Amino acid sequence: MKSFHSASLSLRRLMLLMVFTCLGMTSVQAQNPYLQPEWKFGLNAGLNFNFSAPGYQDLSPGTPAFVPLVVNDGTGIGPYVGLMAEYNSDALWGVQLRVSYDDRSATVDDPTTDPAGEYDVNYTYLSIEPLFRFYPEITPGLHFTAGPLLGINLSGEYDYNPPEGSAQPAIAGAEIPDLSTLVLGVSAGVGYDILLSERADDTWLYLSPFADVSWVVNQRASSFPTLDQNSIDDIWSTVSVRAGVKFLFGDRPADLVEVTGDNPLLNFSLAKPTGGLVRYRELEEYFPIVPNVFFDSASTQIPSRYTLLDKGEADEFDEDKLLDKDDIGNLTSSERASSQLNTYYNVLNIVGTRMRNDPAEKITLVGSGNYTDDGAAMAASVKSYLTDVFGIDGGRISVRSQQRPSNPSGSAGTPQEDRHLAERENRRVEILSQGGSDAILKPVKIALEMREPIDNDLVLDLGEDVQVDSWRVNVTGEKRNLSYGPFRRASQRINPASLISNLDEGSYTAEVIVNTTDGEVIRSRKDFELVVRTDSVQKGTRYSIVFPYGKKDAVKLYENFLRKSVATAIEPDDKVLVYGFTDVIGNSDLNYRLSVQRAAEVRDILKDQAGKDGVNVPYEAIGFGEGESRTLYPNTLPEGRFYNRTVVIEMVPNS
Repeated sequence: MKSFHSASLSLRRLMLLMVFTCLGMTSVQAQNPYLQPEWKFGLNAGLNFNFSAPGYQDLSPGTPAFVPLVVNDGTGIGPYVGLMAEYNSDALWGVQLRVSYDDRSATVDDPTTDPAGEYDVNYTYLSIEPLFRFYPEITPGLHFTAGPLLGINLSGEYDYNPPEGSAQPAIAGAEIPDLSTLVLGVSAGVGYDILLSERADDTWLYLSPFADVSWVVNQRASSFPTLDQNSIDDIWSTVSVRAGVKFLFGDRPADLVEVTGDNPLLNFSLAKPTGGLVRYRELEEYFPIVPNVFFDSASTQIPSRYTLLDKGEADEFDEDKLLDKDDIGNLTSSERASSQLNTYYNVLNIVGTRMRNDPAEKITLVGSGNYTDDGAAMAASVKSYLTDVFGIDGGRISVRSQQRPSNPSGSAGTPQEDRHLAERENRRVEILSQGGSDAILKPVKIALEMREPIDNDLVLDLGEDVQVDSWRVNVTGEKRNLSYGPFRRASQRINPASLISNLDEGSYTAEVIVNTTDGEVIRSRKDFELVVRTDSVQKGTRYSIVFPYGKKDAVKLYENFLRKSVATAIEPDDKVLVYGFTDVIGNSDLNYRLSVQRAAEVRDILKDQAGKDGVNVPYEAIGFGEGESRTLYPNTLPEGRFYNRTVVIEMVPNS
């Protein structure tokens, strides 16, 4: 409370934070933005940045008298905390009542001495503010408030700090005489309501950043009644600029349309796995090796997340034991993905072992420093590991560097908020076979048991008759209550593993809750059953292809592999499941369409080649995009994003 500079600096920071919070959350309320609960209740909390104008004052005999210099003679900071209620009409207006603890304290200089002494003046009130609330049709959630203020004085005391060398005594905790028990004022402000709940919830919760300006006058009776003073300004008034947040709740508006059960507005369908049977599956997977080692920012050492061995461990390394089905069978899909990435994190050990087993193999390491000169040092780190640990002759490993990879991640069209992700991927060492052989980087063969294959999914589809803004689904049954979403696309897949875990069978109800673009809420329910089939575990084969960033016609890069290696492995009794995924860089809708397109292209190539070979089986191609419900690998690191740019092919029994 000691300086105007510190108070104003804090105010600017808090106001900027609140503005960015409001702007960042604008997208939260994208539907029927002016519809509000009729009544809302809650708490408000913030800070007052006080600008005090005492005027002519004499606090006690023997202390100096103030004289007015400028309107703002002192500054301070105090808390503002209270309860509040709101009423909202059907139109764009409402009323608000706040009852708050309101601290108007300030540090005021004494201009009658040189150097000036200081008064730390502590005023607190119970402020009662009935405010008019108005919603302009500018942006959802934005509102303005204005109205009178009545303050009931709770306390008033001061400390006096005389200037150094002054004969005046210091005073601590003295009461301010002649306080006004009631003060009047006005308040005006702006706020932004952020809806935290789903619009289909019975209770709506809000977070509402706000900024106010309020002015209270006549805080103390005049010490000099004979002087000609302006009673509004000169008899102690305080302007407070306030910033804070409100936490509010209210019942869902009654005029939201709610329709339950089957209805013409919602053509909701639910497809279970074949026969309602949830199956386990043993897969023989050919896991691709991404031929890159990604380096951390400002470091040229191989990151610790990569598995680095000593010479003794390198002699015992066996890539066939990287992933054992007995260890992975009971893992969740996310845990299994982390374990599968462990295969990739052994990329240098795989390359070192294969080079040791094939003395004719030679590689080139291309280091890219992302516009730095670190590429050569990063490539040297990889070369040193292969020569020192695996004993590879350094003459078999060429090293070169360049500022950018030959196929960099990111482009001019990459959204600004995603560019840092793309740039992290460009700090890497690429491993290239000098002879063009695929042997050094061929996929690793691993075996695993899957408890959550994608064709176990529940498939929910809302049809095309409803203009959907967002929707979610609640599934209840067998003492379980799980919620999924919110979703934006009309068709979604749900992994039923959590519903059926530790059970042999179960009966459930799925309730979809749809928010339409018209602000309506539509509900519909369907019952279904699931049975776990444990008597026979299906066996299948999985291949994956990983796409370079931003390549047009990327599937064609793999056409020879798809025709000669994958299509020829399809058996007459199989069905072929093709799944497309992307990373999170770029527009989510475009990513979804890209995943659908790539999955369909892969399906068509396989179907064409297998048909030519006389094998005609059913195919299913599905795109997940960024994977709202089925993300393969974490997107937090470059290698996870690389592996998410993929199409996965599974050949499983058609039963």
